[in-house]
Amino acid sequence: MRFTRYARYEDFDWTPRKLAMARSKPQRQQKKVEEQFPLLAALLPPPPSFDEEGELARRRERSRKTEIDQRARLARLWRDCRRDFFAATEEQKELIRKAWAEWRGPTTASYLRYVVDLHTGVHEARSVLFRQREERSRIELLKRLRAQATLEL
Repeated sequence: MRFTRYARYEDFDWTPRKLAMARSKPQRQQKKVEEQFPLLAALLPPPPSFDEEGELARRRERSRKTEIDQRARLARLWRDCRRDFFAATEEQKELIRKAWAEWRGPTTASYLRYVVDLHTGVHEARSVLFRQREERSRIELLKRLRAQATLEL
């Protein structure tokens, strides 16, 4: 089955514009406080100063974590699609293979999910489960709100 590999991103690095914006952030925050609260601005603590190395480490870590989370989400989606594909009947599999071979758009997990859902009806089953979970969640919320209201009275 053909697919498009998920691109790996470069590690975060400062561009001159990003660095200038990050360095000027404390001044922008202070100016915003002075505009919003002119009488209290002198009483409020100033925004923390800019730590270039700390901010660079924080942004790199956030970038790595985001990529890891995204790759894990897409891998889970591929596995789910493949599971549903192999659970399909032979006629459904043939329709899916034909639709996937004719597909000229991006060959990503979300498009495969669409094709599998279209020919197997798995989407409707997932939708029913989702609606049931939502309904249970609403009922629990209502129970908590009623309990809270009776306690407040």
